[in-house]
Amino acid sequence: MGHKDYFIRSAIDFAFRRKHPALALIIAGTGLLAALLAGIAFSATVPLSNGNLHFSFSMEGSGAVVTWAALAVALLLILSGLVWLYADWRRADRRRVFAIEFRGLRDWNGTPLVQAIPPAIEGQRVEILVDMRQGVADGFIVAPETAIDRLLSLRTILDQHEDGRDRADMTHVAGGLAPVPLSFLAGVLLDDEAAITFFDWHRDTRLWNELNGPDDGERFIVDGLDGVAAGTSEVIVTVSASYRVDEPAAVARIGALPIVRLSLPTTNTGNHWSGDKQQALARQFLDTMGELKNRGVRQVHLFFAGANSLVLRFGSVYDKRNLPALNVYQYESTTFTWGVTMPVAGGARPNVVYPPA
Repeated sequence: MGHKDYFIRSAIDFAFRRKHPALALIIAGTGLLAALLAGIAFSATVPLSNGNLHFSFSMEGSGAVVTWAALAVALLLILSGLVWLYADWRRADRRRVFAIEFRGLRDWNGTPLVQAIPPAIEGQRVEILVDMRQGVADGFIVAPETAIDRLLSLRTILDQHEDGRDRADMTHVAGGLAPVPLSFLAGVLLDDEAAITFFDWHRDTRLWNELNGPDDGERFIVDGLDGVAAGTSEVIVTVSASYRVDEPAAVARIGALPIVRLSLPTTNTGNHWSGDKQQALARQFLDTMGELKNRGVRQVHLFFAGANSLVLRFGSVYDKRNLPALNVYQYESTTFTWGVTMPVAGGARPNVVYPPA
């Protein structure tokens, strides 16, 4: 396809997909021009951001001056609409939407995340797939080190795509199905320096969904923070969102340490579809971690039962420099198995931690 064909097709798609206001100008101008040629009355309303623009024209009693003025208005409307449309299309043509999808659980190929991005998120789609699945055992990561190596390639791929681009022209959309430690690590690698729109996989409809549901107002109940004495170096933190964390299994994995609990009053698998709610929960999580840091805690062992989008979000907001070192653990069956040390608090590279032999 030549450049001219590409321009025409993409411009038409851009205009009609978004129902661009410039189309109203072009349609109004064309209608007025047609009315002039046909010698009939004409009226139109153009919706603008600060109100509607109304105008009308009638050929009855109009002289040459009025007719020429109406013709000038018609051509001006058409030209203005075309210029506006072209300027916005060029702006959108510079934009990139990075659809970052993490696959780390089942060995099946669902609908790609990139296909779920709505037209309201403008820009050329760039699909970035990080596949950590290991077909030896469906649903399980049998070699976490290999999965981490694949995940670490994300930053290099993003740097290659982002190099030389204005941050304002880039949008990141992220979603995934992966074990909790890998999802949290993915969030850390994404970080919060660029705007990220999170999606999650709806297990009933088997489709990617935006987090645009209503905020039910529920927030974490934080318990155990007062029991962490100043100078405590190591704690367990549990986050119970979709399910209740198996606390005895966490203690069996790490040992008897002070436990700080963040738990939603209602735990279920559908309580995460509000982006506003997730942002509020992430703030509570950060505030809790900041308070632990203030009390001298240097190492946190995190046990997380929540939706992938929530895990990704928490990882993306975790402060790499000013919060405690962090290990995140994977729950399988009735026990917590391997975990991952996050590249935070001076840690240069994530590592897998296994239970003591």
